[in-house]
Amino acid sequence: MLFPETTAVVRQGQNLELTCHSNVSGGVYLFFTYDNAGKPVRYGIGGNDYKQCVNSSDQAFIDCDFKDPWRFKLTLLHPVNNQIIYCNRTLHRKVSTCNVTVVVRVPLSTLVLVTSGNAVNVGESTNFTCQTNYCDLPANITWYKGNTSISGTTHVTSTLNNNSESQVRTTSELWLSSVAPEDNCQEMYCTASNMEGETVESRRFKLNVTSSQVTIILAQCEVTAAQILLSIPTSVAFSHRSTPSTVSLQLSNRGDKFVNTNYEQLKQNVSHFQIYHVTDLQSDTGYFFRIVTFDGCGATYSESVACHTANRTNSITIYKETESNNNGPIIAGSLGGAVLFIAGGLLLFQCIQKHLDKSPPASNEIDERGEYLELPEQLHTNDTIYENDVASSDSTLESGVYLEVSSKDIAFNDNTGNEVRSSDHPRESGEYMELS
Repeated sequence: MLFPETTAVVRQGQNLELTCHSNVSGGVYLFFTYDNAGKPVRYGIGGNDYKQCVNSSDQAFIDCDFKDPWRFKLTLLHPVNNQIIYCNRTLHRKVSTCNVTVVVRVPLSTLVLVTSGNAVNVGESTNFTCQTNYCDLPANITWYKGNTSISGTTHVTSTLNNNSESQVRTTSELWLSSVAPEDNCQEMYCTASNMEGETVESRRFKLNVTSSQVTIILAQCEVTAAQILLSIPTSVAFSHRSTPSTVSLQLSNRGDKFVNTNYEQLKQNVSHFQIYHVTDLQSDTGYFFRIVTFDGCGATYSESVACHTANRTNSITIYKETESNNNGPIIAGSLGGAVLFIAGGLLLFQCIQKHLDKSPPASNEIDERGEYLELPEQLHTNDTIYENDVASSDSTLESGVYLEVSSKDIAFNDNTGNEVRSSDHPRESGEYMELS
């Protein structure tokens, strides 16, 4: 009689003990198996009149107990799944045989959590994946948000995959259909088990929920400086966040390795927009800028915006800053060739730029063209944007002046690299007006 009967289950990496005995003492007991070629492999033999106990393999050892009735115990050091172990007893030239099939259970040891991204906007969907190692039996996976198991508005799918050793890998995908503001900083994780009393937990991932993001609208480079125009949500530090958000400006001149950079925030009176002034740049160099928003649950990166610093031989641009006498300060900032006017909540781009012909001028006259930059679509404001032509007999006008000057003392290069110097070229000006 062999124990366990028919099937012997053992955990992977552990030894397996088998016992062979009879109600009547005496005879010779032999433990063996067959290899892949069908040849018998002896593990040990015990009994006979001399009460011998002999080990025959380094893969197992036999222990003999000759108390009545005799018992023989075989310990397998490296059990193999689906291996069949035999015990023969020979007594008075009569052979009796029993066998047992070894089942090696592979426990769940690892559980990997994969996320679809670092941040998710309120109302959007996101998904998570948990995957076990190959094991036997299949694992049961449970999802958690915080300390509560997830159910209701979620969708979970599970798949099984077998390897050549008939072991199973379990994959579970969780789909959060709509992320709420209160989900921010909640810990997402999963647990799995394929053996009673044993559970494996994945790493924990903190949800980074954003209501809106800081974005770069425009980057204009000068010779060794740049002006960065930002769209700032009214709630950068969202009420549902555990810690307030902080915003950093990063730059790169290679497009890959971004580093934090210092900047000066120019004063203006429009809360939804900010202008950062960056200095100490290299001339004639391409730069990438991006905004990083940090909070206690992660970082959110804006899309990068590029601009190229000018060569030191570029023409000189001068602008004049004015103040309204009845409607608060007016800020006129030059973003390269673009002039930004912010007047009491009004955001208006006006671009006045001098272009020189690529061919050398035939006379002292210089071809001049004015261009206008349309307000970007992503800039939404309830303020009124006034047209260039305004006529009113009883209106008070506010004006800002943008000047480009040429004089005997100022030399500049045209687009072909030729130096242009003009002694009688008139001063040029562009103006804007606002009704009060």
